[in-house]
Amino acid sequence: MLGKTVLFNPGTDHAGISAQAVVEKQLWKETKQTRHDLGREVFVEKIWDWKDVYQKRINNQVRRLGASYDWSREAFTLSPNLSKAVTETFCRFHEEGIIYRATRLINWCSELNTALSNLEVDNKELTGRTLLNVPGYDAKEKFEFGVLISFAYPVENSDEKIIVATTRIETMIGDTAVAIHPQDERYKVWMWSNSLQRRHHGKSTQVNCLIKLYFFVVLAPPRQIRHPPLLWTQDPNYSG
Repeated sequence: MLGKTVLFNPGTDHAGISAQAVVEKQLWKETKQTRHDLGREVFVEKIWDWKDVYQKRINNQVRRLGASYDWSREAFTLSPNLSKAVTETFCRFHEEGIIYRATRLINWCSELNTALSNLEVDNKELTGRTLLNVPGYDAKEKFEFGVLISFAYPVENSDEKIIVATTRIETMIGDTAVAIHPQDERYKVWMWSNSLQRRHHGKSTQVNCLIKLYFFVVLAPPRQIRHPPLLWTQDPNYSG
């Protein structure tokens, strides 16, 4: 528009996880098979076949719009030359510390059995108890989400209690320790004590108070944490 000569380079992306999901749904609809039934090599071939069909469809749509692309330079993200460039760039970034491996919360897909990026996840805000379908399970079966349950660990020989909130109340019966922030004045009196009880079917079980700088529930047999070492770290990424 400014009268300058520019290059309008056409190209398409492989859209990895999204493409896999579409092909898997198509495969199940047509043959009632999964990618595991076909095996890796055959399934990859089907994805390439699907890619060829839809890549041509996208290109034809753009051509009909009259876009002045230089089609001799058409690129695809998984073509050999671009894949080599991506590998080289990834390795350089890793060597420079720009790309690194670390322990982080991830988005895990229970149907594809793989991690998803934030861009591939549809977030759903829940205002309260909601029953939802979960991929990979019977479509008629719904699971409870959006409920935060609070329960109290009574302090032995006292009317005081420590309130714990969780979305997975069923794990409560396996708790053997409560992690307390060392700078929280409310709980300092119970540091390294055996003063909490869990009542289950009328029975009381001692629960140890274990101190860490950040909040964690420590799951271990009582004999292993009866006299636990002080676990202390300034690393906010620590998840031990």
